[in-house]
Amino acid sequence: MRIPNLLPAIFMICAAFPFSAQSLTFPATKDFLFVAALPGQDSLGPTDAGPTTSGQSDPQAVAVVQTAIKAMGGIAAWNQVGGATAQVIITHTNLPPHTVNWADDWSKSRVRFRRDSAETGMSQSSIIRSDESQAHLTSNGKLENLPHDNGIAALAMSYPAPALILSLSSKNGCTFHLGKRLDPRAAEAEGDPDDITITEICSDPNYPSGSASLIWVFSQKSGAPKTVELPVWGILHHIIRTQTVRFLSFQAVDSKLTPSELQIQRTTGQMDMLTISQTSFVQSIPDQTFQSPK
Repeated sequence: MRIPNLLPAIFMICAAFPFSAQSLTFPATKDFLFVAALPGQDSLGPTDAGPTTSGQSDPQAVAVVQTAIKAMGGIAAWNQVGGATAQVIITHTNLPPHTVNWADDWSKSRVRFRRDSAETGMSQSSIIRSDESQAHLTSNGKLENLPHDNGIAALAMSYPAPALILSLSSKNGCTFHLGKRLDPRAAEAEGDPDDITITEICSDPNYPSGSASLIWVFSQKSGAPKTVELPVWGILHHIIRTQTVRFLSFQAVDSKLTPSELQIQRTTGQMDMLTISQTSFVQSIPDQTFQSPK
């Protein structure tokens, strides 16, 4: 039996959400393995009881978020742009590096993105997220629908500053809370004294609980984000898994701080590395960029 080439699809899924692609096994089943990632505890004293979900943000948590936005250039600088393009090199566990072109738009207070493989021929494919859908466009023109990931979570990985700015807007139904909601199975862990942990809860009808939860860790010293745990849909089994993005380094582009190197820890424990370059900001990206072919 001929095994189809799944690498283009895997890389494009990685390009959109590196942490949503599951590790490929090569027996005849060609299935993806899901391993639940158990979130750890924070050493945050009384806040360890977890944030409330009353629909109102904790003012202290909002202050931390505002400090982070300021550290990454400030609201005024980010309000001058509404989209970006970039080139990304993905080093995926056990697979060769792959180059993907990113296009992200948040100009209309919602998130759209497109990920295009830089390869040609049979390896060329795309992931397209519009307001209505999220799909994988294969090299032969076939369109495969994917679960609709949360827009704030999608933007948080690539451009955390505008993700946080959008989240502060009442239009997006997000609230911020000090600390981290605890998993009763989690083992205790020592916290870094530099860490400030914030839970963000965003209303999302595409998620089983009606909301998507992001766990941010910010640096008290620099104010910038250090990591963010994001809830993403499993591609094959449609199960929400939390996976972690670590911001290893930032670059200054037009007085705005944006990630230049990311480490992704997937649910299997495997790591992916993303190197982001040629970042260019624009006021908006044309609507047709995010339109899937009929």
